[in-house]
Amino acid sequence: MKKILLLILGLLFLVEGYTQDRILKGKVTDLAGSPLIGASVYFPEAGHATITDIAGKFRIQLPDTLVVLEFSYVGFEKKREKVAAGATDLHIQLKEGGILSESVVITGKEGLEFSDMAISEELSLPKSAAPAELKIRGTASHSFARSAAASPSMASPSMAPVSADFAGGASFLDREAAKVAAGQLTAGELHDFSKWELWQDIAESDLETYQKSWKIHPKQRYAVQLLGEKGKPLVNVKVMLKDGAQTIWESFTDNTGKAELWANLFEETQMGNALSIHAEVGGKSYPFKGVTTFHQGINMLKVPTYCDLNDAVDIAFMVDATGSMGDEIHYLQAELADVIDKVKDTLPGLSLRTGSIFYRDRGEQYLTRTSPLQADLKPTLDFIKKQSAGGGGDYPEAVEEGLERALKELDWNPKARARLLFMVLDAPPHQDDSTVLKMTQLTQLAAAKGIRIIPVVASGINKSAEYLFRSIALATNGTYVFLTDDSGIGNPHIKPTTDDWEVEKLNDLMVRLVYQFSYAPDCEEEMLEENIADLWPSPIRTSPSDIASLWKLFPNPTAGPLTVNWDNSAPEEVFLSDLNGKILKRFAAPDPRFQLDLSAFPAGSYLIGFEKDGKWESKQVFRIQS
Repeated sequence: MKKILLLILGLLFLVEGYTQDRILKGKVTDLAGSPLIGASVYFPEAGHATITDIAGKFRIQLPDTLVVLEFSYVGFEKKREKVAAGATDLHIQLKEGGILSESVVITGKEGLEFSDMAISEELSLPKSAAPAELKIRGTASHSFARSAAASPSMASPSMAPVSADFAGGASFLDREAAKVAAGQLTAGELHDFSKWELWQDIAESDLETYQKSWKIHPKQRYAVQLLGEKGKPLVNVKVMLKDGAQTIWESFTDNTGKAELWANLFEETQMGNALSIHAEVGGKSYPFKGVTTFHQGINMLKVPTYCDLNDAVDIAFMVDATGSMGDEIHYLQAELADVIDKVKDTLPGLSLRTGSIFYRDRGEQYLTRTSPLQADLKPTLDFIKKQSAGGGGDYPEAVEEGLERALKELDWNPKARARLLFMVLDAPPHQDDSTVLKMTQLTQLAAAKGIRIIPVVASGINKSAEYLFRSIALATNGTYVFLTDDSGIGNPHIKPTTDDWEVEKLNDLMVRLVYQFSYAPDCEEEMLEENIADLWPSPIRTSPSDIASLWKLFPNPTAGPLTVNWDNSAPEEVFLSDLNGKILKRFAAPDPRFQLDLSAFPAGSYLIGFEKDGKWESKQVFRIQS
């Protein structure tokens, strides 16, 4: 009998030793079937926990035996559920009526703390951690709600890596961080300066709604080209559009000597023609002659002064850190860190400063956090890496607060050749009258300080916000960048309202833009035929078609005169643009052989392009100093 008992005990121990773990997948909803985002799933016996993702789904590792799980959600009654051995799928419904004043942390006795977060992976807490020490913040539960509000038809992909503020015990975050690397996010650029007519790709009724909502009407544009001695572009020169003695818009010339000025940008009606343009060089004002709108041509002025090119470049990153950014923020952090690192090598010899602003919304854990512009890149990198996504709950966020601090609190160098503000976000500002007014004022301030705003929009952005941020990019001489679904990371991204774009790696695109907006040949460097290709490497890729051999342009390089010749019929219109993508001149219905003169433009590289049979064709031409 004793031997039999020992045999039975031995078999029991053997069975226990071979007990397998399993992954239980499930979903937590309310009684109506709506997913509960951020609901707690707790396994008291082992101290394991996780929370649900944007679709209310979770996964947790359990022993393959009968277990009891606890489910809780702020404002709902807690529920205990037995899960049988072998079960791998579970649907739990919670009933409203729980306590609304729970704490905002998940914490264990080893000091691991997570707040304002969205987690879809399993957390391992010490077995000694009491259930009372595991509490979920209400705002975290709703941190992804506005993504669905922004796009009702949005699918519910699996969650991206955890987004969390933490203090100590970071092994879980280290495991997650190992999965995130730069070069994964994909993006496109929409440069509205390269379009001859604005907004033709937006339905007229929608366009009218967007313009009235945001009170911004980028219609009356004045393009400026400023040259110094020897035809060199004058960089970072203040230019002003005036109505009599009143300055109605001011900006600074960019690295190619160009600037954009706007009349009645925030009004529906357009101004008359009695406007003037002035450039302020060396404390003296120089008027332009024969001021024209962009449709009538570029306003050019040659000032009797030599090029004075500063080596400074300021770059700041303004980032939305609310909960809806949780699906991509760790990837964005990796990309921004990579961009900062690469820019050093892309612009050798320049004095680079970087800084950052992270913002949320009113009533959140914080409104803004700032890392000042500084030459040491490490503090900016460390600051960006330490931030997390959390809070939120509604769609709009305090964009205007982040923008105001970026423009007013960062110590921008007024002499820098480029001042760039990358605005990374997935939601617009609130649309009350005071906020809309503040956004228009801040947009004009950015232009007046020569700060280019480059929106980088993530998942969750809607069409109204797209219009707003494209308009802000136009007003500040920037460009519009948008993440795409090609990476497979994060929630779905809307396609921009336009006819065509190229997909690039986000980090490569941002580095290209920094180079494109910062590079300029040295003032003393002669633009010679044998070295001009090295001085003006083109960041814009041409797109040759099957008709590339059927048209020619010569001489190339040229000191000014240029002949363009087609072997058969010419296209309906031809465009001359610079390497920043700005259209400089349009030629309607050109002859099969027509001539143009680049003498009025500074030495450098340009593109001649046209569309034929649904394909875009362009070739690069070099303008050298005669």
